[in-house]
Amino acid sequence: MSNSDRVVLALGGAGTVGSGIVKALLDKGFKVAVISRDNSRLERLKSFVSPKTKDNLTTIVGNVGSEEGAEEAKQALLKEVGKVTDIVSSLGFSWWQGGPPHTQSLKDLNWVTETLLFSTFVSWKAFFPLVRDDSSRTYTFITGGAGEKLLMPGTGFLTIGAASTLAFCQVLREEYPEVPCKLNQVRLRWDYTARLK
Repeated sequence: MSNSDRVVLALGGAGTVGSGIVKALLDKGFKVAVISRDNSRLERLKSFVSPKTKDNLTTIVGNVGSEEGAEEAKQALLKEVGKVTDIVSSLGFSWWQGGPPHTQSLKDLNWVTETLLFSTFVSWKAFFPLVRDDSSRTYTFITGGAGEKLLMPGTGFLTIGAASTLAFCQVLREEYPEVPCKLNQVRLRWDYTARLK
């Protein structure tokens, strides 16, 4: 199947990491769909991508962080694009440095967990069936080094949330070893210590 025949759902595609992924996919000739709760982020994404590729970008306002919202977004997506051949999930946020755990509240921890783990789980549960049973389809999780170690003081809750998402990806790969679609994980790592200099 050529790139132009593939339709990629980029979960988190209006975010910092996701927008770069969307731009690269469009530049390679893929059709890309992005769902976001925030229409202004979708508009920013449209202005970020190359003008010659905009016709291959579908944007949908929706919430993939709740079960009901994800189902509604899935139906809207299928109505717009018909099929999805690949899913790339880079849900979450790019940075959080709220301080050491003793200075944070349970509300902060819940927010981090909801943003990083719960949204990844809910969206996977809703969208995985679109690609699960076809060996030519893929589901790729984008994760980072934040889940592997404390990046710097004050980023502990980021590490907890990212580690949870990392563990979820590992669980899926081990729970579904025989699934026809390709389950992938891409770990992005960069040196956060450069921010200190």
